[in-house]
Amino acid sequence: MFKRKNTQYAQAGSDYVLIFFLITAAVLSLSSYVIRAIHGRHLMVRGFMYDQVNALFQNAELGLYGNFVRGYAPYYTGVKSESWQDSTVEQSLQAGVFGGTVPIARKEYLGFESGTKSIANQLPPAFAD
Repeated sequence: MFKRKNTQYAQAGSDYVLIFFLITAAVLSLSSYVIRAIHGRHLMVRGFMYDQVNALFQNAELGLYGNFVRGYAPYYTGVKSESWQDSTVEQSLQAGVFGGTVPIARKEYLGFESGTKSIANQLPPAFAD
């Protein structure tokens, strides 16, 4: 009278892999929005801090002079570097192994000097190229 259906509800391994990748993709896409929200909040708080410090610099009673300028993004930064090296090289052959039949080359650096000169500046967006 009552016939029982013989169905199986087992899932294949590929279903679990698909669900895993769907959840991973959802978490990664949401994390980009969380990072944007944190970055926006950071910029807002930084702007508020700059405005407060600049208001102090504008107060004549405190005896502070100048402007407190907001920072700009790093892609407005210009860096110029020069590197140099100088030395005297003295090469010689010395008696080597096997009773001096195989010579050993010797190279000696005398007065080795090196240096780097860097100039970094930060331009406002109006002057950046």
